[in-house]
Amino acid sequence: MFSMLLNIGGEPVRVYMHDDPHFEEIAAAVALVDHGAAQFLNKYCRMGELNLGAFGGPFDEHPDRLTGQQRKNGCCLTLVAEALGLEQFPWWRELIAFCHFADMGQRIDGQRHWAVEVRHPYDPYNLLKLRYRKLRDEARRAKIDLSDEALLQIFNGAMEDVRLLLWKQKMYFLAVDEIKAYGRCEDINGSNGKQLKLVAITSDNWQINVAARSWFHADVVVQRDGAERVHVFTNQKADISLSDLAQMLNLAEQEAEGFVHMTNWKTLRAEGAIEDGKWFYLFQFGQIHNGTESYPDTPATLLSNDQILGLVKIALDKSYFNPEQSSQCRRGVCNSRGVCDCPLHKYGLQRCRTIRFDMYASRRW
Repeated sequence: MFSMLLNIGGEPVRVYMHDDPHFEEIAAAVALVDHGAAQFLNKYCRMGELNLGAFGGPFDEHPDRLTGQQRKNGCCLTLVAEALGLEQFPWWRELIAFCHFADMGQRIDGQRHWAVEVRHPYDPYNLLKLRYRKLRDEARRAKIDLSDEALLQIFNGAMEDVRLLLWKQKMYFLAVDEIKAYGRCEDINGSNGKQLKLVAITSDNWQINVAARSWFHADVVVQRDGAERVHVFTNQKADISLSDLAQMLNLAEQEAEGFVHMTNWKTLRAEGAIEDGKWFYLFQFGQIHNGTESYPDTPATLLSNDQILGLVKIALDKSYFNPEQSSQCRRGVCNSRGVCDCPLHKYGLQRCRTIRFDMYASRRW
């Protein structure tokens, strides 16, 4: 038996659990500490004691042969969540769903599991079990008894893990609210006539990218943070190449600084950053960052939001050409000899270079 005092609704309550409490029982303890109130205490903790996941009572889901109690439809956390009304807090939903699946092997609605609920060897549920096993193995090898302090340290650490996961979810739903209130959401042209969903916003919330893609189904996310640095993300399922955009941003940034020292298109669109550049192109992940956590001192871009979004739209719309020459471009003819003829010529976009290469190749033959 494992027990500890928890502060629930401002009162100390002795909580009893089985040895090596599971992750869902520790999550239930966090829920009680964070959301338990006087009404809960009066209903479930009149004697200053409470059982979680064992020893009978409303929050023990296991069957009891002595009393004839059938297994409850849920795990310890789902039972506690129902008693506390946690459905009003959306950041609890994913954790409750995960714990339910980890404990019972099925979704809350009885259907097939979600990908997020699949138990993985490195998920928090199994990592907690590994901590217990390692601790017991070390004690067995040393031929010593486990101390309550060591077990309590694991329990408290797991409670912090739960709160960390909940904080992540809170930031996600705050990001959703930010995008709804302040975000710019629009459809833009992609390649082959495909429409792409763009979300642009100024925010320091690190969950903006995730929220924009999952909640708003964004294909492209442009986020300017509080330090005026800009980050471009893509949904990798949309198979979007940012190479033209990297090329355009690197050149436009040099022009904004007043000195262009690099015009080679292969260098401008290469993965990483150009010399003294402000933009980092992560080709593998479909992202471009004006500074990263590894390079926090990167100066903020001089380009405005409108300039950046304008470049994004041109780079991703592979059918876009300068309107004055577009009819010739679509016929596969490029008569431009520089920026005076066509403002896009300087960028060396892939679509433009393909046209010029094909023209050159046909003349050779």
